[in-house]
Amino acid sequence: GGGGVDASPPKRLVGPWSLKEHYQRKHLVGLSHLTAAVLGKPLDKATRMSDWSKRPLTPRQVTYAALDAWVLVELMRTLRENHAEELERLAGGLTHVRE
Repeated sequence: GGGGVDASPPKRLVGPWSLKEHYQRKHLVGLSHLTAAVLGKPLDKATRMSDWSKRPLTPRQVTYAALDAWVLVELMRTLRENHAEELERLAGGLTHVRE
């Protein structure tokens, strides 16, 4: 008996964020890079280094914070729509891609 374990190699991951070297976690991918790869436009990180302790926040800071949060939801929605199988493998702890 096979014990219900699928011994076939997984399908090759596709997508600009899943290059083998990134997938093996040799290189980290930042949120802006991932956003550009998945959604087609990078995040503008210019506001990141502004003074966030000063109140009230500037309209640009508020927009930046809202966009930073929104993009995470949009990334996950897009990845689930287009790459649900790959996400399941990642969640299962797959650390490399078999050729």
